[in-house]
Amino acid sequence: MRIAIATNFLYPENLGGTELYCHQLAESLIALDHQVFWIVPHWGKAHTCEEKIGQITIVRFAAVAKVNGHADYSFVARSFINELQVRAIQVAHFNEFGGFEGMSIPLLSETKKVGIKVIVTFHLAQYFCHTGTLHFGGLKPCDGKVIPTRCASCSLLSSHSRFKLQNFALARSLYFFTWLFEKTWLRSTPLMQKFLSHPQKIVNSLEAINENADSVISLTLWFKKLLILNGVKENKVVHIPQATSLFVERNLNNAGRKNYVYVGRISSEKGIEVLLEAAQLMTKILPETVVDVYGPIDHRNWYQRTILKKINSLPNVKYKGKLEPQEVVPTLQRYKAVLVPSLAAEMAPLIILEANKLRIPVIASDVPGSKELIENNDCGIIFTYASATALVNKIEAIHYGRVTLNFNPFINDFSTVAQQHIELYAK
Repeated sequence: MRIAIATNFLYPENLGGTELYCHQLAESLIALDHQVFWIVPHWGKAHTCEEKIGQITIVRFAAVAKVNGHADYSFVARSFINELQVRAIQVAHFNEFGGFEGMSIPLLSETKKVGIKVIVTFHLAQYFCHTGTLHFGGLKPCDGKVIPTRCASCSLLSSHSRFKLQNFALARSLYFFTWLFEKTWLRSTPLMQKFLSHPQKIVNSLEAINENADSVISLTLWFKKLLILNGVKENKVVHIPQATSLFVERNLNNAGRKNYVYVGRISSEKGIEVLLEAAQLMTKILPETVVDVYGPIDHRNWYQRTILKKINSLPNVKYKGKLEPQEVVPTLQRYKAVLVPSLAAEMAPLIILEANKLRIPVIASDVPGSKELIENNDCGIIFTYASATALVNKIEAIHYGRVTLNFNPFINDFSTVAQQHIELYAK
């Protein structure tokens, strides 16, 4: 079978979860004797080029053409479809959307028109939630149903100030008034129209997916329910669970470990500020304990520079630099527990699955993806969303051995996942 995996970015140029997943899926499909073309936009270029990374054929399709000084979307679509047809692609598997010159929802209909099967996998909850948190007003869990006036009120006010209760109250009030006076000036103000545009685009995108996608893959059960709640036809949604690599080997010698680790992006949505607030509290409660932080820092980025200064000001937090994917597992084995304090709604964090295989406890915020994996695998404990105090309480519980975990095995590997994909593609 000739398969195109379509994303905006490529591994190893980008080390996000989407790229890592697609890379391992592509390698596993090739191992099953299928031809895989990884198709990405040739950003800023009006020509196509092809190369090999290992056994994967990389196609960077011409993604820019200017007409009267503006990008010509019809050129982007023609370029993309041409590369699919030249290579006799049978299945186009979209794993990412976003960007006028990149992978966009309208490409689904263009692909469908030329008789190529269309598969969609969503890797991020941000496709349904502008803030990415699935917490209304930044405080209360949201069911994920896209209601434009509710979503706009949340986007506008959830980060209005540093006072969470105030933000929540303002967002709830605005939603109430836009609902009550739907036809009045409030809904038609430029600011409200701006924030209404994003959820409306989501609604339009879901209609396009229902019309053009043959199947929509969900990596988790919670996200499958969210897709169906938002109108994706149930018979289109297929659950293929997240997978872990086969190379994970565990060192069961956990004795004597006392420190904790964070591995991920240095960003607000990953809960780094909650982590640092918790570390400050730990200086009195667990003074001998250190939290090591791994993740890339761009010194041109003001926010990341500020976070690095905060890390350096704390005696019990050490910044350890960036980890390459192959370094993650050996590094995790040196720690008592892994900290995942995300404020963003996680899909199915790979680091939780890797920690489970290593039998290292995970302490994670109660966002849906982390919660589902930890409960299903009994591999950690959940703390209250955005609460540094709750995080410290859970660290104490792990530190003093008050928690017993079974670390139920997670059976999916990428060989199994690749076979499940082939069965789906062949339908």
